[in-house]
This record gives sequence, structure tokens and C-alpha cells, in this order.
Amino acid sequence: MPQRTTFSGLRLTIVMSCCLILLAALAFSPVARTQQQTEATATFSNSTAVVIADADAGGPGVGSLYPSPITVSGLSGTITSLTVTLNGLTHTWPDDLALLLVGPNGQSLVLQSDVGGSNAVTNLTYTIADSGSSTMPDNGTLTSGTFRPTSILNDENFPIFVGNPAPPTSWSQPTSAGSSTLTGILGGTSANGVWKLYVIDQFIRDTGSFTGGWSITVNTNGAFANSDAGPRRQTAATPSIDPVRLR
Repeated sequence: MPQRTTFSGLRLTIVMSCCLILLAALAFSPVARTQQQTEATATFSNSTAVVIADADAGGPGVGSLYPSPITVSGLSGTITSLTVTLNGLTHTWPDDLALLLVGPNGQSLVLQSDVGGSNAVTNLTYTIADSGSSTMPDNGTLTSGTFRPTSILNDENFPIFVGNPAPPTSWSQPTSAGSSTLTGILGGTSANGVWKLYVIDQFIRDTGSFTGGWSITVNTNGAFANSDAGPRRQTAATPSIDPVRLR
């Protein structure tokens, strides 16, 4: 019977060599290699109370910390979203209040102004975020929960000759006085640096405070480089007149 020559060993060697070449190509292919996207979420706080002086004939009353600062550090990437929590608001006429948030790079947005009407609140904690279920009420009572930034009248008068540092001379407005959002103003920028909260009382006869200070929660598209994400611990123009607020 004639001898049959087999090449199984040779075929196996060729197949294995081809597989190794293919694996090597995939390992160095920019299409095949993927980089895991990292995200970071961290909360930073300033628990020092902000006592809000009443307005007088000279202009708005300002917070005892003007501004109240929070230092954010250790976050890489840029901001994708953020929320601000106000702790322990007590005030006899919340409509008087205006709050301005200023980011580390100078961008600024009114968080709330002319909301809550004449309905007194005591030790109220609430959050302001673009993801809030609603805006804050103009004349209704403020409640706990998460709300979108809200400014009713665009009549804020933040004293710009006091404070260390003083507030900016202009700022962005959310609904209904404007259309700006937290992410629209502050998104895409670095979170690291000093965040500042300016609080004023714009009308006479009522005072209040944020007894627990405030905190900011930042989400970025980069890793958190620091394992400790815990708390880090006036001459003025004549007040504007709110036609709804004459009393």
C-alpha cells in the first residue's frame, strides 16, 4: 500500500503562529484597545452658620460669611453636574433672600431669589440642582427636597464693595428671570478651587440664617485623586423695590 504523507504537525504550527500574530495585532491596535472611562463624585462642606443681617436704608443685609467659602480639591477631569445643599434655613420672610454661587473660575449663577413668599421656615434643609423636580415657589412655602435654580424678578443687588473677595458685578440668571443652569454655567470646567456662596437679605424687617452652612456635591468625568472627600473644613446701592413685596 502506498505511504500517505501527513502535514498535521505543520498545519498546527502554522495555525498557532497565525493566532499569535493576530493576538499581537489586536493588543497594539488603537481600535481594539479601549480606555475605561472614570467618574468621580465628591461632597465638600462648610458647616459654619451664615447669619443673615436685615436690610436697612443703606442697602441689603449680607451674610456673616460674605462669601461663605468651600475649597474643592483632588478632582481630575471637568464638571459634568453639581448640586448645592443649604442646611438649616430659618427666616421669617424667605422672599427677601438672594443667593449667588461663584465657581473657582469666576462663573456665577443666582441659585435662588424672591422665592418662598412671606411664609416663615425653620431649620429647613433643601437642595438646588438642575435635576430638581420643579422650580421653587414664588409665593408658596419652601419645603425640603430638590429644586431647580429659581430667580423670579432679576432684581438682586449684591453689595460689591464688601466681602473678601467681593462678589462679581454681573451674574447669570436661572428661570424665570433667565434661562441659565448650573451645568450650563459651570459644566466643563475644573471643580478644584474655592467656591463662594453670597447670601443677602434685600428688604427690611426680617432676618434669618443657614444654621448648618452649605455643601456642594460635584460630579466630574475624571478620577478622584484624593481619598479624603469629606468636609473641608458695606456701602451699597439703594435697595430695589419689589412691587409684589410692598407691605
